[in-house]
Amino acid sequence: MNLKIAGIGPGSVGGITAEAEKALGEAELIVGYDLYVSLIKDMFPEKEYYTSGMRHEIERVEHAVKCAAAGKNTVLICSGDAGVYGMASLAFEIAEAYGLDSSEIEIIPGVTAALSCAAVLGSPLSCDFAVISLSDLLVPAERIKNRLICAAESGMPVVIYNPGSKKRNDYLNHACRIMLRFRPPETVCGIVKNAGRAGQRAEIMTLGRLADFRADMMTTVIIGCSDTRVIDGRMVTPRGYSSKYDLGAEGRNTEKDVYGRGRVLVFGGTSEGRIIASRISEKGYETWLSVATDYGKETAEVHLNGVKIISGKMPETEIEYLMRSRRFSCVIDATHPYAVHISKSIKTAAENTDTKLVTVKREVERGPSDESIMFFDTITDIIDYLNSTDGRVFFATGSNAAEEYSRLRNLSDRAAVRILPSADAVVRMKDAGFSSRNIICMQGPFSYEMNLACFRFSGAEYLVTKSSGETGGFDEKISAAEKLGMKVLVAAPPLQEDGISVDDVINMASEGRL
Repeated sequence: MNLKIAGIGPGSVGGITAEAEKALGEAELIVGYDLYVSLIKDMFPEKEYYTSGMRHEIERVEHAVKCAAAGKNTVLICSGDAGVYGMASLAFEIAEAYGLDSSEIEIIPGVTAALSCAAVLGSPLSCDFAVISLSDLLVPAERIKNRLICAAESGMPVVIYNPGSKKRNDYLNHACRIMLRFRPPETVCGIVKNAGRAGQRAEIMTLGRLADFRADMMTTVIIGCSDTRVIDGRMVTPRGYSSKYDLGAEGRNTEKDVYGRGRVLVFGGTSEGRIIASRISEKGYETWLSVATDYGKETAEVHLNGVKIISGKMPETEIEYLMRSRRFSCVIDATHPYAVHISKSIKTAAENTDTKLVTVKREVERGPSDESIMFFDTITDIIDYLNSTDGRVFFATGSNAAEEYSRLRNLSDRAAVRILPSADAVVRMKDAGFSSRNIICMQGPFSYEMNLACFRFSGAEYLVTKSSGETGGFDEKISAAEKLGMKVLVAAPPLQEDGISVDDVINMASEGRL
């Protein structure tokens, strides 16, 4: 069988390898997709051609195989490389189906789009990388989604082929949303359209912007990793030399710490977390702050300058990826004492990535009960107590306790709740059983007067709160409740055995020990 399958690269004269050009020059018949044939026809005008349009791949490959089997010197061409989303595998399958000997089929490599587009952008693929096509004509969409998740988790740069078409104009947006679960919106990305051809266009942008970009079949997308950056307008993913050696004019071969000392990640949308992030940023550390909610992000953006903010709840796998990919010299857990689950995930991720962990110990009230205030181990215990009473209740413990709230007897008639003004929080409260008229959406901090107004409006006899300490407005809530003669039921935080104070953390930063 005299069949050669050649990748013609991006299709420009300079992008075709010498081996592919030689095969085309010797061919009696050249077979290919209309567009790809048009890119080389001027180079070989005397040749016999067989072309077909999109989705006629089987027809043209069968024609090439049959002609080659009949003794005609045939070259089947593909864009890029014939073995990367090309026709090479289909030719072997068709030859097998016809009972032909495929051992004589010759594959001539070409420059695949990942490489030609990377060269246009700079050097974004200088380390490990993944290539994924978003076309679901032959591959189930669910499988593509799973591959995107795995690639995003890996931390590698990701090349995306077939990012969009007229019928698939939202596929790239979906892919970016998956990536944004694992990578920050400022991740460097690049797009190249018509690489190596007339009308070539290239642009570097962030992952956040890429999510809104309208791509077509002629576009290739490259999503960078945590190390990818822009150098003089070019997209570059360093291999690691600058982490290992000093690349300056002096001391060129001096060993450096590969973990990038001086980059700190703070977990916590609390006021303590914001204070710590602000102060260590002032000390010259590259500071990142992770908060769980959009409200936490908005608050941090108002109070912090020069701090990179990540918002959204992260599972342990994402936390570990963030630590591993960004190589933080230190991670600070300044989450709320009640956030036991997230603290456990932070600790495990720090251990798995060998990252230094500092835990902030918050001073909170956990005192003895008396006639006006009672302390309980959990909100569940408080609900059990309230189910033995008939008085109205005001919950000031946030929306995360929705499941516990739902157990309160006659909830819709006797309970009010104060939550952050988010649609998700409102839905959780309504699902728990609260009447709309008893859901108060407000943004703190709350003064004594504001608490007094809220409690009086609710007509509640009981206040359910957490021991949030001075910065959490605990004293203002207690004072307002006492003024109205309300009984306070406090869900005490778990006892913290380890941890240091906010001042101690700031002192560590001042001394360069983070």
